[in-house]
Amino acid sequence: MTTLRPLFLSALLFVCSQSASAALIDGFESGDFSANSWSTYGAADWSIDSSTAASGIYSARSGRITHNQSSYLELELATSAGTVSFDYRVSSEDNFDYLMFYINDIRVFLITGDTGWLNYSREVIAGTHVFTWRYRKDSSVNSYLDTVWIDNFSAPLQDVSNVPVPATAWLFAIGLAGVAGLSGLRKKA
Repeated sequence: MTTLRPLFLSALLFVCSQSASAALIDGFESGDFSANSWSTYGAADWSIDSSTAASGIYSARSGRITHNQSSYLELELATSAGTVSFDYRVSSEDNFDYLMFYINDIRVFLITGDTGWLNYSREVIAGTHVFTWRYRKDSSVNSYLDTVWIDNFSAPLQDVSNVPVPATAWLFAIGLAGVAGLSGLRKKA
């Protein structure tokens, strides 16, 4: 019986394993964009900045652009259904220079002016999404620091499933029990 107990528990754990989902969280604390497959483009690239952060030491800062220019930061990610969120800070000309956030090329958020650190969150459906942050300046006037930052991006990753096909799991459990039974017969002989 002592031989059967560990095998039975192993089979039970295998059969009862469940799916788990994880979240991607990037606070840019690596000091660069290497933690995820970030891309940056436009008139000037985004960079990692240590002058301000919602938490930790680093945040991502928009490129240093001038009038009629944009700077983009982008991440393509397969997510499960859930909440996407990030912290942001804006220091731009009121009502003319904007931080814009897009999901799959659809603008879902826009803010302007001079803010402290705030948080934005939105529900997403399961699937592959392209998340894009854009800082855009209009044709004239410089105000405040003329830049934006993001920090602590979080998104639900696609479920990682360990759930076996039920028939296969039961066959595995029966096979383990059979091996344990044969092992017990050999010890008696």
